[in-house]
Amino acid sequence: MRYVGSILYWTGVLILFVFMFNILGRCQIAVTNPSKTGPQQESIYRTLDFISTNIDMQCNTTLPMVQDMIKVLEGDRVNPDLVLVGHGTFERAGVAAYTGATPQTVGYLIMIADNGGFFTDKADDPKYFIQIAHKYHGGTNAAKVETLLHELSHALGVAEADYNNTAAGDRNDKRISDNCGKTLKLAEKYKGVL
Repeated sequence: MRYVGSILYWTGVLILFVFMFNILGRCQIAVTNPSKTGPQQESIYRTLDFISTNIDMQCNTTLPMVQDMIKVLEGDRVNPDLVLVGHGTFERAGVAAYTGATPQTVGYLIMIADNGGFFTDKADDPKYFIQIAHKYHGGTNAAKVETLLHELSHALGVAEADYNNTAAGDRNDKRISDNCGKTLKLAEKYKGVL
């Protein structure tokens, strides 16, 4: 049984790298200070672990092999070179995260914005606050889980490309909301800090 799990793991790694090279350069978001360490990274890990442990059956069907993808993304947490998810400051406001690689983020598959709705509800203009999927207050557990489910759907190849396409992004968010509602509700009720 361990042999089969190992084959699935490395098959996932291979698929992931093929996917990364196919989308390299499509996303043109400038990122400063990309990182795979610190308190933000720990929050990303806690959120991925929450998803892996609490994903409901319908969501798991919608995002096939999501738990294997999470293992691939987290890699060996001790060695950042083997981790494929990270965070940094995005120069483009209004983007919480993206899946892909830019010249600044080679070695990352999913990037989370330090200044986006995963971590904060503070917008550049103090008259506004950040929401995720038009529903979740930025920085909340539900916002974190929705953001990563959305990006995981891209990493798994089941979401529409939505860079510079708000309508496609809304459809992707709706798909997550419709099919992962139980997981998102658990995140809303979760009392711990992700």
